Amino acid sequence: MRPRLEYSGRGLCLDSFAVLLLSQVLSQASGTLARRSRASATLVPQAPVHNTLPQTLSRRKEVQRMQRPEIHSLEIGPREVQALFFSNPNGQACQDLRAWLLLDCRTPEEHATASIAGATLIPMQEIPQRVAELEAWRTQPIVVHCHHGMRSLQVVQWLRKQGFAQAQSMSGGIDAWSKEIDPSVGQY
Repeated sequence: MRPRLEYSGRGLCLDSFAVLLLSQVLSQASGTLARRSRASATLVPQAPVHNTLPQTLSRRKEVQRMQRPEIHSLEIGPREVQALFFSNPNGQACQDLRAWLLLDCRTPEEHATASIAGATLIPMQEIPQRVAELEAWRTQPIVVHCHHGMRSLQVVQWLRKQGFAQAQSMSGGIDAWSKEIDPSVGQY
């Protein structure tokens, strides 16, 4: 039996996509490749496959986890930062500060006005010249924050290009931290 899927120019519908994906998984599980023509997406499994889909998917996920580094989103919320990096609800830093880095990319004047305990200050303009100071955290989580989250997002994008795959920007910046987590941190 050959499922025939047609491309209408507007994209495949969800059901067609699901059939296409399932057919490809079944085809790969049976040890054969599916043949596709340019005009239509015709899939031809070469041998019947019985009850191998769950094992194949779980093995594939396991292999993918081993082959690819963990992908982190560009942004992380203040509550997630608190849950991941702080040991208690009032925002005091956990004991092992070497396991992660909270990086403040604001100016020294902004940092003096309001700061998060345990944050390291490296202004955005100085990060390219001081990137060597961050080498110890190349494979560790780095959360960058600024005032509202725009500059830190730019810093994270630059750090990722430099190979810091776990760098993330704290969405909303120190302003969101002050509103959601620790009101004792000043707002400006």
